[in-house]
Amino acid sequence: MIVGSGETQPYAAPAADLGLTEGAVKGAVCRLRERHRECLKEEIDHTVVSPAEVDEELRHLFRVLDRQ
Repeated sequence: MIVGSGETQPYAAPAADLGLTEGAVKGAVCRLRERHRECLKEEIDHTVVSPAEVDEELRHLFRVLDRQ
């Protein structure tokens, strides 16, 4: 699911499974989210007339996904 429920999951279990600290997992998740955001904006940029429209298109996408 792209749009989450807003619930957070503890990082302790995945950290233990991966042999990492919770802080390392949190940092990796943060970097992953940032990279995903960048990639999504790049893709949306290919579909709009001007770069100024990217953020509005992204907001519209999330509104549509939130309804499902």
